[in-house]
Amino acid sequence: MMTCHNCGETGHFARSCPALVSEWDDAAPGKPEWCGECDKRTWLIDHGDTMARCRACHPLAGQFLKQHRKCGGCQQVVYAWEAQPCGDHQPVAG
Repeated sequence: MMTCHNCGETGHFARSCPALVSEWDDAAPGKPEWCGECDKRTWLIDHGDTMARCRACHPLAGQFLKQHRKCGGCQQVVYAWEAQPCGDHQPVAG
């Protein structure tokens, strides 16, 4: 049985999660208006080799992706699984 990686419930994939549908619904209170620059359905901007949240209208703009964290030493954004010492971090795309 399939399990959603967003909410943990079974029966659907994360891309069709009911929790996200209500968050992305045009009638959702507090939802920013579409800026016209990003993809209207996903609020992502295509940078060619990477995709990023639109800083103008994505409701989660400014928040780290789930796979990112801030290094406690140098405050650089790194991958959550990285264990390299400060100065030897892998570059984060996007």
